[in-house]
Amino acid sequence: MIVTFLIFALTFILFLLGVLFYLAPRSKNVTTIPGLDPSDDISGNIDDITAAGSFHEFLVDLHDKFGPVASFWYGPKYCISVASAPAFKDVQHLTDRPAVLFDFLEPLLGPRSIQIATGTLGMERHKRSIDALSHQVSSVVFPQFIQITKELCDAWKSFSANEHIPLHEYMMALSIRMISTTQFGAFFRKNPDNIKALASLYHEVMKGMDDILTGKLTPADTEKYGEFQGKIDAFKSLVRQIILSHKTARDNGDYEVAPLLDSLLDHTEDEDQLLGDVIAFFVGGFHTTGNLLTWLFYYLAMMPDIQEKAFNEIVANVGQSCDLQAEEVHKLQFCSQVIDETLRMSITAPFGARVNSSAEMTVLGHRIPQATPIITALGVSLRDKKYFPDPEEFDPNRFGKKVPSLAFAPFGIGKRHCPASKFARMEIFAVLSVILAQFRVKPAFDNDVFIEPSFGFVTKPETEVWLTLERRN
Repeated sequence: MIVTFLIFALTFILFLLGVLFYLAPRSKNVTTIPGLDPSDDISGNIDDITAAGSFHEFLVDLHDKFGPVASFWYGPKYCISVASAPAFKDVQHLTDRPAVLFDFLEPLLGPRSIQIATGTLGMERHKRSIDALSHQVSSVVFPQFIQITKELCDAWKSFSANEHIPLHEYMMALSIRMISTTQFGAFFRKNPDNIKALASLYHEVMKGMDDILTGKLTPADTEKYGEFQGKIDAFKSLVRQIILSHKTARDNGDYEVAPLLDSLLDHTEDEDQLLGDVIAFFVGGFHTTGNLLTWLFYYLAMMPDIQEKAFNEIVANVGQSCDLQAEEVHKLQFCSQVIDETLRMSITAPFGARVNSSAEMTVLGHRIPQATPIITALGVSLRDKKYFPDPEEFDPNRFGKKVPSLAFAPFGIGKRHCPASKFARMEIFAVLSVILAQFRVKPAFDNDVFIEPSFGFVTKPETEVWLTLERRN
């Protein structure tokens, strides 16, 4: 009798435990990494990303809650995000990008763009782009950067002393002109108005891309998505003209070298791949630089002491003419620190992504299943108090001492970092030296100087940055 009772009691207890296990909320996390369960079985945490305001702000909240390695769901796909130098060290050997996180770019770049090219062939394409955008190439075209910026300053000199300058508009146009003139050939050299047409379409296309990334725009909104698709088609048509114009000039033997476009034409037979790569490099070539220049002069306008220290360094090392040469750039140590602090503070490129398609791996001791997308939360790491005390303060002096490379990785990590990082820095030095030599930049409004950032693929100002210019003697 007692044995029968004990068997019954044990069976009943096991039954209750089974019911409790079945009814209890369970995490869908497939690793030991802490993180979010999906808010929705289909969209994952997309609604949380939308609610955060941007993908970067979502990652900030994610890592504040769960630490330097955290998980979330992008649609039905399990993803992890890493946001510290030690975690970056564990993933820096990866070179492939997860296609699932770049699918939304396909309408613009196509399915074979270098953005998602993987394996040995992907890295070969990446290496050729690094060669075309190298320090050596940048040094050769450096005088063109200087001349283009001087022409902008000449135009500014015609303005009245109290004229309000829309900084972001001018810096985007300037960066488009620099990359188009030096790397994309005849189409822009023969007709400068083509730059304006391209810039107008670019702004509308990138706004749509940022909205798709955060879930604000979907194909379900047929009217708005149709308008967006129309802008993409117009943008592609213009880029095809860029390719055809330079190809025709090359065939006729009457052209100036355009290292990047020439390299793409020499090594790409597939027309769709060529179109996608030209779009990726063209947009990447000015999108980051134009916004970085905007933040640079915004911070200098807010901090006149830092602005004057940078100007004095230029004069001391280059002379009163401030006619900087490529081989003199290394002398401008404080200016370099200002540029680095601008990259850190502005979070110019908030994130990247990698994947290990061939095997599972570990990150900070956690097992990562094969083919799991890994976000490198670069923007989160740039606020790491361990390496950057008082991270919300703009302080170029923090770069007066060595900062570990993985703690400060504004252009990405590993072999597949941004191929244009050296080219972009040379552009920035040229523009900085020319503008500071001729003007002091000041905020246009004493009572409205703080500019909110708008985080997307690249961080841009939420509103226009209005400055005034004071000519130097």
